Amino acid sequence: MKANKKLNSVALVSAILILVLILFSSTVSAAAEKLEEEQFTFTEEQSNDTQSESSTQFLGSAQNINKVYGINFSPYMDGQSPDYGSQIDKNQITNRMKIIAPYTKWIRTYGTENGLEYSGPVAHEMGLKTAIGAWLSGDTEANERQISNLIDEAKAGNVDLAIVGSETLLRNDLSEDQLIKYIQRVKQSVPAGINVTTADTYSELLNHPKVMDECDVIMYNSYPYWDGISVDKAMEVQDSRYKNLVKNAKNKPVIVSETGWPSAGNTIGNAVPSPENSARYFNDSVSWARKNNIQYFYFEAFDETWKSVHEGPQGAHWGVWDKDGNMKPGMEKVLPPETAPKANFSANPTSGKAPLNVKFTDKSTGTPTYWYWNFGDGSKSYIQNPTHKYSKAGAYTVSLIVKNAAGRSTVTKTGYIKVISKPVAAFSASPTSGKAPLNVKFTDKSTGIPAFWYWNFGDGSKSYIQNPVHKYSKAGTYTVSLIVKNSVGRGSVTKTGYIKVISKPVASFSGSPTSGKAPLNVKFTDKSTGIPAGWIWNFGDGSKSYVQNPTHKYSKAGAYTVSLTVKNAAGRSTVTKTGYIKIT
Repeated sequence: MKANKKLNSVALVSAILILVLILFSSTVSAAAEKLEEEQFTFTEEQSNDTQSESSTQFLGSAQNINKVYGINFSPYMDGQSPDYGSQIDKNQITNRMKIIAPYTKWIRTYGTENGLEYSGPVAHEMGLKTAIGAWLSGDTEANERQISNLIDEAKAGNVDLAIVGSETLLRNDLSEDQLIKYIQRVKQSVPAGINVTTADTYSELLNHPKVMDECDVIMYNSYPYWDGISVDKAMEVQDSRYKNLVKNAKNKPVIVSETGWPSAGNTIGNAVPSPENSARYFNDSVSWARKNNIQYFYFEAFDETWKSVHEGPQGAHWGVWDKDGNMKPGMEKVLPPETAPKANFSANPTSGKAPLNVKFTDKSTGTPTYWYWNFGDGSKSYIQNPTHKYSKAGAYTVSLIVKNAAGRSTVTKTGYIKVISKPVAAFSASPTSGKAPLNVKFTDKSTGIPAFWYWNFGDGSKSYIQNPVHKYSKAGTYTVSLIVKNSVGRGSVTKTGYIKVISKPVASFSGSPTSGKAPLNVKFTDKSTGIPAGWIWNFGDGSKSYVQNPTHKYSKAGAYTVSLTVKNAAGRSTVTKTGYIKIT
């Protein structure tokens, strides 16, 4: 929407109003209706279609929805204007788009340089579709930059719909043939699957069928306000125009590329700008489009003061949001206030061999505008649906923080991603000794993310769970083994005599030799049962030992009585052998 269109329309409306007042002394309402008839010619069939439909089809309350189909996006703030080449940085694009991102599926832009080139990638990061426009004028060099940038952005994956010029036919900046050549060039250059079109007024498109033939989709601008039509009749006119254009579009999709109503400015005919009428028209437009399954881009996101230079006072008041980013009163009927998000996500795959590429999908509710992922391996991401590569084996805990203007939420999934390698078996147990019956907790400490466990407890019992508890009922020393497996391989470990289940010991021993000449070295062997934990030897010559199997030297002749006391947690026992060692 540019100045020439508005100024011409205002002049035409004013002239007709004056003429009507002087010659016919009729009302302003009649003048507006006459203007409508002069500007738009409908067939008899179209007229009948319009009359047969009740205006309530268009004026009912729009359903409360969180998203409109599309919003025309221009980021200029106070003191900035494309007229003198204001350079917009990426932060400003991001901050302005964050405001509207929760409420729309698409954004449409009007240029590809001076910072506007950030709009596509920023929008995609926020999960929005992009209708990226190249601004065309009578400046050939500037047009070349705009077209080249549009093609480059499309090849970079930042463009979902390419718009070649906006109202260039209305302003007479380009001829029909010049515009068609630009459209053809873009169609031949962008990746397959990207639709290419131009955007112009309803009447200009009907007057240039060759341009419509060249477009993949038809995008038209329609402003009942500029045509002096009251807000009461605006949607009936909008509906008639849409139907007429559909009949001339040769089965191509028809999209409303611009429509809106200012919240302040000059009254034109029966069209009165006010906050109430602006909110009503927004409400009626969304309702009409939803009921009739029509794609549309509402004009516009924000009030922009620079437009008043070209369009009069109303030029600065077309936004759904004011110039400071506050939603205007009444707009919440279509765009309910945000609620705080609730974080949630999924991933695919959640396990596999390294390196493992995992696609994370945000499933948060409440329309977040900010995402912070922690993948558990030291890596992070700030995009909505990232793909991350895990290079090393391990079990990784993943967390997601989401935010919008209403609040924030966090979700953490512990050990969610399992990146496996050939396992190395390892385990521990507690306790490893004690009285019968003994309950032992076994803990798998294998690496490589096993998926299968096989335990052998040494007493004839087995288990297939990762961390079993096993009861040993009889005293004994038990060897425990563990086998682990996954899709990469297997590993095993055996711990001999690892578990000692004790009962009250019964002392017993032997010695060798038991006789001989002095000096005589005797090897004593503990043969106690019940798994002693302590030993006290008395060799009969005043000497003692506390080791299990000592060797003792007898230096003098004599007959020596030997005793052994053994102990464990269950009790103690003593055995004495009188005159057991004989030295000559």
